[in-house]
Amino acid sequence: MRQIVLPALLALSACMPAAGTAPASGGAIDGSYGIGGARWESGTTVYAFAGARQEGGQVTLCAAWTVEADSALAAPANEKVIGAAVVTLAGDRIAQGLGFARRMTFAGTDFAAYQGAPADCVRTGVPWRAEYGTARPEISFPRMRISS
Repeated sequence: MRQIVLPALLALSACMPAAGTAPASGGAIDGSYGIGGARWESGTTVYAFAGARQEGGQVTLCAAWTVEADSALAAPANEKVIGAAVVTLAGDRIAQGLGFARRMTFAGTDFAAYQGAPADCVRTGVPWRAEYGTARPEISFPRMRISS
């Protein structure tokens, strides 16, 4: 049995939603999006991008993700990692799991290259608060051990 360990967290910043969310109109990655990442021991890195907006008095979360140095071993686990992501906004946990998010082709670590890329969105059910309007979403990934 082979194991993959996610030892490092790249706290760059981003977002994600919880169970029971409803689809919302799409978004596009821009400067308000947070970026977060998790690196495998194998060298594979998963990057997630997330943005938040008010829609119907609730937080709508938009997200997309990509993978650098993907491998046959890591590929099946990447979605598990994205599904475990935690998104906070102004210190409040607004979502867990970015399984709804669109996967993008890796375009390098110059994150400006992703500006304008489409993102999938969901309504989180979290009531909108005024401080969310100026906050950037933060994404974190728990330490995981995944066996293949």
